[in-house]
Amino acid sequence: MTNGATSSKQTTGSALPKITPHFVWSAVCRWWKWCLPIGLLAGSLAGAYVFFTFVPVYRATAWVRIYANPQYIAFKASTADRRSFIANQVEAIRSPLVLAPVLRDPEVAELTILSKQQDPIDWLKQKITVRAVGRSEYFNIEFTGPNPQQAALITNSVAESYLKFHNLVGEEHTSRLMKLLNERREFHANEVARYRENVRTLSKMATGKDPFGPPLFAESPKAQALAALRTRLVDSIVNRELAEATQKIFQEGNRGPAPISPEMIERAIEEQAAITAMRTEISLNEKKLVEIVKQHVQGTESKPYLQLKAQIEQQNRNLENLIAGLRVQLRNEMESQQIGDFERSGNQLDSSIQRFRAEEDILRERLKGEIVETQELMGNTLELEFAKNELAQATEVLSRIDNRLLAMNTEEKAPDRVELLRDAVVPSLPVAVLPLKNLFIFSLAGLFAPFGLAVAWEFLMRRIHSRAEIEENSSLMVIAEIPDLNANRLGGYGSYFYSSYNQYDRRLGPYEESIDGLRTQIVLSEDLKELQILAVASAVSGEGKTSVSAQLAVSLARVAPGSVLLIDGDLRCPDLHEIFGKEISPGLCEILTGKSEFRDAVVVDDDSHIHFLPAGALATSPHQLMANGRLETLLSQLRSEYRHIVIDTPPVLPASESLNIHKAADGVLVCAMRDSTRMDRFLMTYRRLISAGARPVGAVLNRVSWPQYTSRYGRYDYYKRRGQAVHEADGAEVVTGEIIAAAPLQAAQSPPSTPHAAE
Repeated sequence: MTNGATSSKQTTGSALPKITPHFVWSAVCRWWKWCLPIGLLAGSLAGAYVFFTFVPVYRATAWVRIYANPQYIAFKASTADRRSFIANQVEAIRSPLVLAPVLRDPEVAELTILSKQQDPIDWLKQKITVRAVGRSEYFNIEFTGPNPQQAALITNSVAESYLKFHNLVGEEHTSRLMKLLNERREFHANEVARYRENVRTLSKMATGKDPFGPPLFAESPKAQALAALRTRLVDSIVNRELAEATQKIFQEGNRGPAPISPEMIERAIEEQAAITAMRTEISLNEKKLVEIVKQHVQGTESKPYLQLKAQIEQQNRNLENLIAGLRVQLRNEMESQQIGDFERSGNQLDSSIQRFRAEEDILRERLKGEIVETQELMGNTLELEFAKNELAQATEVLSRIDNRLLAMNTEEKAPDRVELLRDAVVPSLPVAVLPLKNLFIFSLAGLFAPFGLAVAWEFLMRRIHSRAEIEENSSLMVIAEIPDLNANRLGGYGSYFYSSYNQYDRRLGPYEESIDGLRTQIVLSEDLKELQILAVASAVSGEGKTSVSAQLAVSLARVAPGSVLLIDGDLRCPDLHEIFGKEISPGLCEILTGKSEFRDAVVVDDDSHIHFLPAGALATSPHQLMANGRLETLLSQLRSEYRHIVIDTPPVLPASESLNIHKAADGVLVCAMRDSTRMDRFLMTYRRLISAGARPVGAVLNRVSWPQYTSRYGRYDYYKRRGQAVHEADGAEVVTGEIIAAAPLQAAQSPPSTPHAAE
């Protein structure tokens, strides 16, 4: 047995209580009479506030279609930009480029809902929603507001502004590109004219023939090789000029990569195989849960149901954590990808231009070499052919540019890539007729708020809820747990106090067994069996020390009749004389003041085999009585008279004279009331006992619930044998004499004391 006086364990009391279901339940049970009416009132007020302040809102929706692939008439364009194009359009709808023109509309600008905002553009950006319809190319532009006409007006204004912005951007891009191509066309047209004049001059000088007739060596291998080189050179020149024009437009319109919208992230999350697999598994488990309810008698209380339900809850938590992690991961990946795509687009244009230029240089050098070699074979007529080749090259470049301009002029009339399918109409019904969701949430919050405060208060109070808390925070071992005994179970305390000596009341079994277990610990323990004077203490009143003192003395008297003395040492508020139905005086006060002798004050109860010394009539300060040395003298005399002396003492914290009794005793039992005693008070009591030189030998935890007690320790009751006589007394089942099959729990049933009302 742990000795509190010699233990080295520190009792700091710094450990915080654990928020367990029992802790919450204890707080609710303690405060529900206050919390329930307050919670009902708060919930009603919260619900009424939500109901009367509820303003119905209306959602107006415009439908648009954003084609992933460009529309064309005859010349099909590249589809490589489909993903970034849709992302750009979604963000453009909610961008200041579209919303600023909306606010410049006089009809929209006059709306009160916008004029009250400090930053109307930012507010409108938060209110406008762009939502994809499934995985299609259809999108909804939505605005929700308290006025249906205004909601439709704002939605249509945003949709109209977006279409204008999209068309304007497309027209500006096409216009700039066509302007650059026309500039290059004019340059190459001049080159063609110059080359034609040069050919005409050289032809007159060399041959006097038609300068634009068939080549002199058109069929020769050399001519074919020169023609192939010329074609490749023309392709390289055209590609390089188109790349330069695109680069110029890219640099002029450089606004950086498009931002990532939440809709894009959610769509990407839904496409993850891990998310699909986890949701499938959760769905299968939920179906199994329904089957378990149908198959098991216990239904939702069955063990398989509870295990599977806990598994599903854990899976849902894992899914939420995975989705939260994927949101961050996918956003970073998409942003990195868009930044990379944006940078790669610029780098690809640069590298393409450099590649085309390098290709031009190589082709020009090769063409020049072929010209030199051919000149050696054909003489002066070759210069004319070279001039014709240059003219043909310039003409082909000009033709390519003309074809490009023709394609752009043709596709300029192609269907737009963005199409408004339906304007927003004035909604006739609000989004919600009643704020049922908010009503439910606010009412529940108001109802449970007082209970939450009660739990928080109990957390701060740090009441003792289990034996583990005592043993973890102090060096005391809990040597007994006493189950709660409600007097209503027995029709009042008086109805069972003086019961028949040989009766066993099944309603008192666990309670009396716990007291007998405490007595057995004291009698048989190596550390405690030599204790003769045992004081029972508590921090404050109402923690069960009086009932423990009385019942422990009764239990000791059962095994040692006539050798147990019970002393009522609580001189300020004595209770034991009322429990035993005796006179309060003469008693301990008269002995300590010298007005009475010990043998005149002790009451001998033959029925219970216990000697009782009442408190007496207090006529002076209890500190004077306890400090005059007569208490120690009295206890020394009593040691020779009794094997066991049990003293019910005053509470330690409000009545410090009790420390005199504790110091004079051989050991002290410290009582705590489950769900009532505060840990700080218990530890303060323990430290005061140690400081006063007392010897705390263990703790007793009172008012343990019957289910918890029987769950922890089990139940080993008396039972009836066949052929034995059984009768009922006072409505209780009674087993008498030889009909007890197992060894009786007590040799004789003496009157049990009032367990928890005695304080």
